Amino acid sequence: KSGEHKLTIYYLERGSSQSNCSIYFNIAPKYAITIMKKDADNASALKGARFGIYSDEACTTPVKLYSDANESGDSVNEFVTGTDGMATGYGMVAGNDYYVKELAAPDGYHITDGKPICIKLDMKGKATVDDGVAFEQNIADKRYYLTVTNESNPGSLTISKKVIGTGTPAEDTAF
Repeated sequence: KSGEHKLTIYYLERGSSQSNCSIYFNIAPKYAITIMKKDADNASALKGARFGIYSDEACTTPVKLYSDANESGDSVNEFVTGTDGMATGYGMVAGNDYYVKELAAPDGYHITDGKPICIKLDMKGKATVDDGVAFEQNIADKRYYLTVTNESNPGSLTISKKVIGTGTPAEDTAF
């Protein structure tokens, strides 16, 4: 489980001031990612965007993260933004690459380019992301913040001119 753990080691020297005690830890710190979904025009939060997190660029191998900080319950790889426009996954491990892909845009919006966003974590948890991606990291708190924007679907307008009385379309009409 994640959290703070205390380890006490008692070591007795064998004599001759020689020591062969070695301690190795394989408890890797885990990190959280918060995806913030916003309107491209006015930066308002968008509810209902669905994201998947994968370990490969083709987005075929899902990464299993947790939707709560205690890493309890079932692991998931898809997250949906709430009314605050945010979705958070817990359990990312340093030394791995993660690919975040928008699977569904909120109602009234469309997915901008469909390419996954690559987040590379080095062995100390420092992240690098694709150029042009809005990304912040707080290594001390073990958190990453990714902002993804969507443009609203363009509307359409149909104009027709009809002759009064008959309702038939007027010919050679220019607007």
